[in-house]
Amino acid sequence: MAGYDADGYLVNPDGSYDHDYAGWLADGGTRARDGVLMVAVDGDDLLGTVTWCPPGSPFREVSTRADQAEFRTLSVALAGGLGDEVLSGLTLRAVLPAPDASRLLVCLEFSPGPQSADARLDLADVLSRLERARPMLRREVAHSLTRKRAPELEFAVVPRQEAAR
Repeated sequence: MAGYDADGYLVNPDGSYDHDYAGWLADGGTRARDGVLMVAVDGDDLLGTVTWCPPGSPFREVSTRADQAEFRTLSVALAGGLGDEVLSGLTLRAVLPAPDASRLLVCLEFSPGPQSADARLDLADVLSRLERARPMLRREVAHSLTRKRAPELEFAVVPRQEAAR
């Protein structure tokens, strides 16, 4: 839930904290019963969960687009870092058909390291790591889908922009 909080997803339009949504996120038992609960772990440590809401789930209105299963699956896989600290620091922003569901554009943000004066050097490293992780990410997506073939994945990565002060 810390990721949702840090990215501002637990704030109502009026600026107040969304206790109802935070409570729903914290209730993994209900989400597992009424949806598909995916879990990211590192050994015995729970890193996070994501809920996919299939047709018939009472939570379906939360997850209505076809690509949301892929988004949620990739979110969990990346949160776990796939054994890579750099990948676990990425923020997934969108998963888009490119041009259709057989190929997906995975849009991510990363924070360049403080020691790097040139974000392009860090970007090349992130892209290299994503390329190495591509087969595992495709397998994770394949497990979450009921299609015959897992989609190809393309990556678009941009440095995270600091908020203007």
